[in-house]
Amino acid sequence: MVALVVGAAASLGLTLRAGNRGQSSILMLLFVLWVLSPFVGLALADKASPRWTISTRATLYVVTLISTAGSLALYGGVVSMPPGTKTAAAFLLAPLASWLLLVIVVAVATYVSTKGLPRDADA
Repeated sequence: MVALVVGAAASLGLTLRAGNRGQSSILMLLFVLWVLSPFVGLALADKASPRWTISTRATLYVVTLISTAGSLALYGGVVSMPPGTKTAAAFLLAPLASWLLLVIVVAVATYVSTKGLPRDADA
């Protein structure tokens, strides 16, 4: 949970730093909400996770660490680019990738942990 809070705060700071070049407050607000949305989703999943199997919870924690580290690495790299560089794509695609990672990996982990993998009849 600490990684989640630190990741959200750092992502917010990097988003605001990258966005201080822009003119539109409404657009900046939309970017902030979008960038923070995967962290909110991960927090909600963490809140629901006590009812999940141990392997699914472990998968959630790994996804949290990967999403946080990946987002911060990408945003940090983008913010350090020279002024005038187009940076919006990173702030649009990183949250999308985090959402996809969360949904797909946790869904697969849940399926595998509750149903199990099919067994080979000859084994």
